[in-house]
Amino acid sequence: MTYMTTWKHIRPALERVMTEAALEYPAAELWEDNADDYGFHLSFTHADVSLTLEDAMSYEGDDGKGKGALSLRAVERGGRILAECTPFNFTRDVWVRLSPAGWPELQDRLDQYIAPALLDVCERAAHPARSLPRL
Repeated sequence: MTYMTTWKHIRPALERVMTEAALEYPAAELWEDNADDYGFHLSFTHADVSLTLEDAMSYEGDDGKGKGALSLRAVERGGRILAECTPFNFTRDVWVRLSPAGWPELQDRLDQYIAPALLDVCERAAHPARSLPRL
């Protein structure tokens, strides 16, 4: 199974949760990225929210081949990270097989971790000045 095949499988679920978030924030622009990364982005005035399927090979080299993870990020213009959620990050369990056997795990992570955090992350992106102190 390839990275693109897994993307095609999980894409409708990612699009659904991002479209629901876009309905809550109509001033944000929703767009799909399928160039180097695969995911959806909501562009706010001061920040972007990204929901992407990460390729473990980019981070782990050949050791990550055939594995991936879902990541949710809000990044302010200029690069300040406002929020980030990658289930099981910095553990051995962060990466999921991209074969069909791993697809239920990706869906569970979307449903249990990413989707519940999405509106809070969008709120930080919509109002970054009041969400975090300036360092």
